[in-house]
Amino acid sequence: GMEARIAKQKEEEFKAELAEREKELRRQFMLSNGSGSEGGELSDVDRAKFEEFKAREEQLLRQVSMLQQAVAASQSAGNEPEQTYDELKTEIQNLQNVLFNDSSTEKQIADANIQLEKAMKQLENTSEYKLERQAKQAEQDSLNRNAIAKVKVYLNSLSEEEKKARFTQSPELKFIELGPETLMKFHQNDWKRYSLFGLNSIELRAVRASLPMFRRDQRLQKDWQDTLENKIVEIERQESDQTARDAAKAARAAKPPAKKLAAKKPAAAAAAAGGGGGGAGGLFAELLAKRAALDQDDEPPKEEEEPP
Repeated sequence: GMEARIAKQKEEEFKAELAEREKELRRQFMLSNGSGSEGGELSDVDRAKFEEFKAREEQLLRQVSMLQQAVAASQSAGNEPEQTYDELKTEIQNLQNVLFNDSSTEKQIADANIQLEKAMKQLENTSEYKLERQAKQAEQDSLNRNAIAKVKVYLNSLSEEEKKARFTQSPELKFIELGPETLMKFHQNDWKRYSLFGLNSIELRAVRASLPMFRRDQRLQKDWQDTLENKIVEIERQESDQTARDAAKAARAAKPPAKKLAAKKPAAAAAAAGGGGGGAGGLFAELLAKRAALDQDDEPPKEEEEPP
């Protein structure tokens, strides 16, 4: 298809540029320190150029690897699928309903899994899906760039002792200062030491922005990157839930308390007024009882008579 031809053309262009860079690297090494000796030491200027070319070479290798994957995918999948993007999304939704339906039989679930995998592959080959992925990735990249800018300001505001303590607590933050080139040289087992513990969503995104573009063969590094991206989603959801709880709590605190109604005293004189009849008779009897109690309180105490 057209995409495969374009990808193949770009791959050839990158390979040609890569070959030129390799020639330049060899020339810089042979002309190390102007001596022309292969075993001589590179000058500071030549060493800087050497590192620059080396970084560019690694970048080109990664781009070639990505293009090779795109060419392979285009060749295996062929042209655009027969079903449209909307039709495939509807089919995927229907298949998922079968999978999550308790009344589905084992055969229906097995067939739905096979059809779902096929539909997902076809969906991924549609131009709409690719554009959607690109838009989402661009949005994530923008959020990550903003995050690393904020975290850099934060780290620069710390003293050396405070920064050292922060790196000890969350060593992944040091990636921001190391940069992609240094991280690319990490051994695959080095990544096992970083657990992404104690970082908020902004700091996690800053760490993501500091990572290099790993090669296809760097499986452990790519797995660690996937773990980081899943962690971002998890922490952002937790922070959003916490924000909602705090807002609800603040709203309850700002609301004035409801007035409590005074409890009515039992009608003590109800029985004395003919069995506590209802209506006006009962109310009148209650008022008489209260008046009698007040009069009794106002009478002076009687003096006891002395016995004869």
